[in-house]
Amino acid sequence: MKHFVTALILAASAATSDLCQAFTNLDFEAATVASNTPPSGFLDWNLAAPGWSHSSGSDTDIVYYGITHVGTTQWFLLVDSATQPGGPLSGSYAMRFASGRESGKPSAPWVNAYLSQTGVIPADARSLTLLANGPLAVSINGAVAPIISLGGAAFAVDVSSYSGSAVEIRFINTSQQLSDPVSIDAIDFSTSPVPEPPVWALLFTGAAVASIFRRARQSE
Repeated sequence: MKHFVTALILAASAATSDLCQAFTNLDFEAATVASNTPPSGFLDWNLAAPGWSHSSGSDTDIVYYGITHVGTTQWFLLVDSATQPGGPLSGSYAMRFASGRESGKPSAPWVNAYLSQTGVIPADARSLTLLANGPLAVSINGAVAPIISLGGAAFAVDVSSYSGSAVEIRFINTSQQLSDPVSIDAIDFSTSPVPEPPVWALLFTGAAVASIFRRARQSE
């Protein structure tokens, strides 16, 4: 009986380990663009952004690469210096995405596009750092996580209360307008704490994300 219980514990532990993997491809450098791929086209998610999930809707089952989205739906684009003006914020690749309607119908619900990933935050992590521009919000397990500016395109999010835990992190485009994209790149965990945010930043970020979640519930 003792050996049986031990085996069950080990099996449960292995299953938990499989479900709670570390975050991957946070810098988007794992993108695969085949050498014979034309400069304009589309990529599957497992090639463009392995490890990442995303909001659902029309035109979200592929990632744009080297072309401009036309229409009113949300979109996701793999950015590199060869196909996009300005290129990535760091390294060879970045992700850019915009909110839009769930489908091409004018009456379709508005969707705030997001990129998400579930994994274990390192036990010694105190902050999450990233490069970004555009109307961005971050949530951890559905809770608003204030974004603190570090200057320029650099930002940080306090993750100290989640250290060592498996969580879902979402990077959300909060815009209510078409053609208002967010670019994100070079996401990483740091042992350094973030500076204290000003009160106005907490209020603004909380109100923005709360509004998004409220609209999402109303559309269900």
